[in-house]
Amino acid sequence: MVNLALGSLLAAALVWLLLMQSNPADILHAVASISLVSLVSALLFYLFSNILRALRFKLLVSRRYCISFLLDIVHMTNLLYWLLPGKSNEIAYVYLMKRSKTSVAEGIASIIVARIFDFFAIITFFFIAIFFIEPSKTLAPILWTAFTIIFLVAVFLALFITFENRFVSILVYVLRRSNVTRYRFIQVLVKELQAISKAITKVKSRNILGGLLAYSYAIWFAYFIFYYILIAAVGIKLTVAAVVVGITLNIIAATIPVKGIGSLGTYEGYWTLSFILLGVSKELAIASSFATHAVSLLFAALLGIYSFIRFRTTSFQKKH
Repeated sequence: MVNLALGSLLAAALVWLLLMQSNPADILHAVASISLVSLVSALLFYLFSNILRALRFKLLVSRRYCISFLLDIVHMTNLLYWLLPGKSNEIAYVYLMKRSKTSVAEGIASIIVARIFDFFAIITFFFIAIFFIEPSKTLAPILWTAFTIIFLVAVFLALFITFENRFVSILVYVLRRSNVTRYRFIQVLVKELQAISKAITKVKSRNILGGLLAYSYAIWFAYFIFYYILIAAVGIKLTVAAVVVGITLNIIAATIPVKGIGSLGTYEGYWTLSFILLGVSKELAIASSFATHAVSLLFAALLGIYSFIRFRTTSFQKKH
């Protein structure tokens, strides 16, 4: 509740600040400049990304589900991501899967593993993209700082996936010897690491790592193309590599656990900063942030509401 209040206050402040720094007519022009062809093309890639996410969940969970059922869950959780603070969408995913006879443990495990593979896909595209752009003096240190941090996290996750139980056992031993496990945060961290370790062990035993990687790369390829289409449609002329860098910086900033309702304000703030660093004018960066946010919300709302209606009116037996 506190995070929601703080997020709402921050969102209101950011919206006010951005509107003061821009002309509302520019925002309306940016939205209107998205042609029907661009809108339909973006929707197809957005839908393709969601279908791939559903197929990845189908691979992750042991229970047999038809793809339309999992796609409904993806659409509903996508909408909740935009509307609710924190990890509410992931909690909703676990709840919805539990209602369909998937255990809470397996639901949590599948969402954790999906997020790990999302991370690997994003950093791969990011690492490739930064070598195809010429960063400004302001952007270069930010990129290399992000590169270093992400690289260290990637090494940690690679060791974690490779050695899972042994790695966690050594880490827990070190934490206990350091006498820091008395802190609530460390206790929660240890439980989370142990849960992730079990999830990774189960995934490795099923020999689906290759499939998960392939789906994850395809998901994020479609996601980056979705935004590239929208960015080009509002008049921003950037290469695909620059768009990948900009969206990745936006994703990193969005991990800050403060978000307003509908991500309004925080999304625009992160987006504007990321694309100004890439050389886009302040006015166009602000206008494009509102335009792309409006389209993303529109797609999430249309598909999410449609899937919610299907979910409520169609029996589970018909979906499985």
